[in-house]
Amino acid sequence: MIENLQLSLESTPFLHWFISRIKCQIFIKVILPRRRMFLEWLVMQTKSDEIEDVTDRVLQHMIKKTHELVVLFYDNDDEGSQEILKNLENIDDDADKLGIPFVKIDDTQLAEDYGIEHLPSLVFFENQVPNYYKGNLTTEEAVLEWLTELQTSDEIEAVSDKVIELMIDKCDYLAVLFYNAEDSAARKALNELENIDDESDKAGIPLVRSESKVIADMYGIDNLPALVFFENGVPNIYPDDLSVEEEVLKWLLEQQSSDEIEDVSPKVLEQMIAKSEHLAVLFYDKMIVNQRMF
Repeated sequence: MIENLQLSLESTPFLHWFISRIKCQIFIKVILPRRRMFLEWLVMQTKSDEIEDVTDRVLQHMIKKTHELVVLFYDNDDEGSQEILKNLENIDDDADKLGIPFVKIDDTQLAEDYGIEHLPSLVFFENQVPNYYKGNLTTEEAVLEWLTELQTSDEIEAVSDKVIELMIDKCDYLAVLFYNAEDSAARKALNELENIDDESDKAGIPLVRSESKVIADMYGIDNLPALVFFENGVPNIYPDDLSVEEEVLKWLLEQQSSDEIEDVSPKVLEQMIAKSEHLAVLFYDKMIVNQRMF
């Protein structure tokens, strides 16, 4: 009897009416208020001048995927940081007009990873390359002027040992010029490479410079200047004249698109074994051509 009643209900418009009534009540009492709350939240966000807080994971993603980004590393429990934050929120809209996302993060460990010793600290990332503001953060007009200048600059950024090691670890692709600023050949090479900095950026290859003999020695680099292309931490040294910028750019793009297994020196291999959790190595004899498995 009950089964017949269920069948009769399902076979008549009654059940459809009943279900529609329930759906209508759910929409009016549950979904609609939430939609209103969501719309109110969206409107509030468009009117807000607050610099958004982000997590470590979100920031790492933004650094990797966003061409230009401004980050305030701060301490939420510090009065000085809060005062600086309040001042910088006055130029949040101006940064937006320049097309530069502006975020903040309260993460001491990540700040230390980027070589930041004192908080608050403002960092501009362009194609994953950090540039540190060295002026007074209470003068927001000077900060905005600094951001504008960085946007128009073609200079290859000098980075510290700690930042280079972090970028080698974090960047899929990275080009580093190791050089001695006192050497005329190195200065000439740097001037030529600055002509291809924009093209390198567009290709997704951050280009930085370093005078660190320690890092150069870690990768078995004896002769300076030297340009090293890193792909997922694996180094490849440019073999030709650095003063011919077109050839350098061509080589960088070829390295980026190449599927070839890289040759490394014994010193570089030791470095990679020490730093890598997993590493596959093909030991082979160059004299036996048929043994090359590329």
